[in-house]
Amino acid sequence: MCTIKMEHIFLSEEEKQILISTLNGFRRFDKSMKRRLSHIGFTIEKGRKHIKIKYKHSPHIFFTSATGSDHRNGINLAKDIIRKINKNEK
Repeated sequence: MCTIKMEHIFLSEEEKQILISTLNGFRRFDKSMKRRLSHIGFTIEKGRKHIKIKYKHSPHIFFTSATGSDHRNGINLAKDIIRKINKNEK
Protein backbone atom coordinates (compact mmCIF):
# COMPACT_ATOMS: atom_id res chain seq x y z
CA MET A 1 0.00 0.00 0.00
CA CYS A 2 1.32 3.44 -0.94
CA THR A 3 0.73 6.38 1.37
CA ILE A 4 0.94 9.89 0.01
CA LYS A 5 1.56 12.60 2.55
CA MET A 6 -0.28 15.76 1.58
CA GLU A 7 1.40 18.91 2.78
CA HIS A 8 -1.06 21.57 3.84
CA ILE A 9 -1.09 24.62 1.59
CA PHE A 10 -1.06 28.10 3.15
CA LEU A 11 -1.26 31.60 1.78
CA SER A 12 1.72 33.73 2.77
CA GLU A 13 1.17 37.25 4.11
CA GLU A 14 2.28 38.66 0.74
CA GLU A 15 -0.16 36.41 -1.13
CA LYS A 16 -2.96 37.44 1.24
CA GLN A 17 -2.28 41.12 0.55
CA ILE A 18 -2.17 40.55 -3.23
CA LEU A 19 -5.45 38.61 -3.06
CA ILE A 20 -7.16 41.33 -0.99
CA SER A 21 -5.87 44.22 -3.11
CA THR A 22 -6.79 42.40 -6.35
CA LEU A 23 -10.36 41.63 -5.27
CA ASN A 24 -10.95 44.93 -3.42
CA GLY A 25 -13.76 46.80 -5.18
CA PHE A 26 -14.35 43.88 -7.57
CA ARG A 27 -17.24 44.60 -9.91
CA ARG A 28 -16.22 42.76 -13.08
CA PHE A 29 -13.56 40.10 -13.42
CA ASP A 30 -10.97 41.07 -16.03
CA LYS A 31 -7.73 39.72 -17.52
CA SER A 32 -5.47 41.77 -15.23
CA MET A 33 -7.19 40.29 -12.15
CA LYS A 34 -6.79 36.79 -13.58
CA ARG A 35 -3.11 37.45 -14.31
CA ARG A 36 -2.41 38.74 -10.77
CA LEU A 37 -4.20 35.81 -9.13
CA SER A 38 -2.54 33.28 -11.44
CA HIS A 39 0.84 34.74 -10.49
CA ILE A 40 0.30 33.74 -6.84
CA GLY A 41 -1.02 30.24 -7.59
CA PHE A 42 -4.74 30.55 -8.30
CA THR A 43 -6.48 28.87 -11.22
CA ILE A 44 -9.43 30.84 -12.59
CA GLU A 45 -12.17 29.51 -14.85
CA LYS A 46 -14.71 32.01 -16.07
CA GLY A 47 -18.11 30.83 -17.21
CA ARG A 48 -20.96 32.94 -18.55
CA LYS A 49 -22.27 34.00 -15.16
CA HIS A 50 -19.87 32.59 -12.56
CA ILE A 51 -16.16 32.32 -11.80
CA LYS A 52 -14.50 29.22 -10.35
CA ILE A 53 -11.36 29.88 -8.26
CA LYS A 54 -8.95 27.19 -7.04
CA TYR A 55 -5.65 27.58 -5.16
CA LYS A 56 -2.73 25.26 -6.03
CA HIS A 57 -3.38 21.83 -4.47
CA SER A 58 -6.00 23.02 -2.00
CA PRO A 59 -9.16 20.89 -2.01
CA HIS A 60 -11.29 24.04 -1.75
CA ILE A 61 -13.02 25.49 -4.80
CA PHE A 62 -14.63 28.93 -4.62
CA PHE A 63 -17.44 30.23 -6.80
CA THR A 64 -18.59 33.80 -7.25
CA SER A 65 -20.69 35.66 -9.75
CA ALA A 66 -18.86 37.17 -12.71
CA THR A 67 -20.14 40.59 -11.68
CA GLY A 68 -19.92 41.71 -8.06
CA SER A 69 -23.14 42.60 -6.29
CA ASP A 70 -21.71 45.46 -4.22
CA HIS A 71 -18.41 47.10 -3.23
CA ARG A 72 -17.86 44.58 -0.36
CA ASN A 73 -18.19 41.50 -2.58
CA GLY A 74 -14.47 41.26 -3.44
CA ILE A 75 -13.26 41.79 0.13
CA ASN A 76 -15.73 39.20 1.46
CA LEU A 77 -14.60 36.71 -1.19
CA ALA A 78 -10.91 37.32 -0.39
CA LYS A 79 -11.52 36.86 3.36
CA ASP A 80 -13.50 33.63 2.73
CA ILE A 81 -10.68 32.25 0.56
CA ILE A 82 -8.02 33.14 3.16
CA ARG A 83 -10.09 31.67 5.99
CA LYS A 84 -10.70 28.36 4.20
CA ILE A 85 -7.16 27.87 2.86
CA ASN A 86 -5.40 28.87 6.09
CA LYS A 87 -7.90 27.05 8.33
CA ASN A 88 -5.28 24.79 9.94
CA GLU A 89 -2.46 27.34 9.97
CA LYS A 90 -0.33 27.12 13.10
